[in-house]
Amino acid sequence: MANYRWHKIASTYELAHHFPTDKGLKYIEVIGKSICIVNWESNYYAIDDKCSHAGGSLSMGKCDESGNVICPIHRIGFRCKDGGPAGGKGYFVNSYPLENREDGLYIGFKKKWFEF
Repeated sequence: MANYRWHKIASTYELAHHFPTDKGLKYIEVIGKSICIVNWESNYYAIDDKCSHAGGSLSMGKCDESGNVICPIHRIGFRCKDGGPAGGKGYFVNSYPLENREDGLYIGFKKKWFEF
C-alpha cells in the first residue's frame, strides 16, 4: 500500500495486554487524529472516533453483534469495516487500514498528492 504513510500504534505486547478483546473499543490519537480502534471477530479496524452525526466519541459507545459501532449519544451505527452507515443510508465516518506486522500494529493514512 504505497499510497499510505504508516504509523505504529501498538507493539505486540500492547496488543496482547492493552487492546480490546472481541467487540471492544479503544481510543487512540495519532498525529492529531482521534481514532476508534475496534476488535470485532478477532480483527482490528480503525475509524474516526468522532460521530459525524452528533459528535460523540465512538470509543465511548459499543460494538454490536454485526460489527457496528454505536454512538453513545444518539445511537447512530457505523460499520467498523468501512465506516459506512449501519442501516445503509445516512452518516459515515472515515475508516483507515491497519497492518498487523511482526513488531506491532500500524495504521495507514493516505498520502496527499503533493507528498513524495
